[in-house]
Amino acid sequence: MARHHIHEFCKNNNPSLRTERVFLPEEGVVPDEKAALAWAKQVWGRKYGRLYLLPYEYDVSLQEGHLWVIEGLNIFHVIFRVNGGGPYIVIDKYTGEVITVTRTA
Repeated sequence: MARHHIHEFCKNNNPSLRTERVFLPEEGVVPDEKAALAWAKQVWGRKYGRLYLLPYEYDVSLQEGHLWVIEGLNIFHVIFRVNGGGPYIVIDKYTGEVITVTRTA
């Protein structure tokens, strides 16, 4: 049987509110690079629309042991060595929370 992380959530620091326990997989909600990229594409698609369905090369890295950092680089930028304009996102590996979503400068 797999072990799980326990995350407790309580709203407004009000002791009368019930604390909920959420059991998450030990490897996290976003366990690997493939899942992180799929998660990022979903967020980008909803935020930026079809523009981010263009062909991109992606740099996916795990930082601080729990933050997936994904940066997209359009093929145009690769060919002409132009920096900036690609999608950028930071996702928590364990909870799946999107910490930052933006475009590179």
